[in-house]
Amino acid sequence: MRFKGMSVVELLAFIGFLVVAVIVGWWQLSLAAAGQRDSARKAAVNAMYYQLTDVYYATHHSYPPTLSEAALAGIDTKYLRDPRGKAMTDPTSDIRYQPYSCNGLSCAGFRLQARLEQEADFVQSTN
Repeated sequence: MRFKGMSVVELLAFIGFLVVAVIVGWWQLSLAAAGQRDSARKAAVNAMYYQLTDVYYATHHSYPPTLSEAALAGIDTKYLRDPRGKAMTDPTSDIRYQPYSCNGLSCAGFRLQARLEQEADFVQSTN
């Protein structure tokens, strides 16, 4: 009597194929999520850069020594945190503001830097 169905070897091969497919799918999904987080970091840096250079500098003729909601008035508050939810003032944040040539409450320039997962760091600066 012959059974109609799959042999143990065929069943193991099918299960192996499914495991590989799930691993590849999960890997692709994690790459897509990392790309999305990198895009969010770049958007935040660009929004802050243009707010500082076009709005803040036009009013104060200098840049702030630290970033705050007051210094970035008019910007969406979602840009004040990295994709992991950490504030830019947190030393472990993926986005950093580094002013330079400061004299009291005014600075001559700044550098905004985002640590990216899939590319080199993204930097916007006044020089």
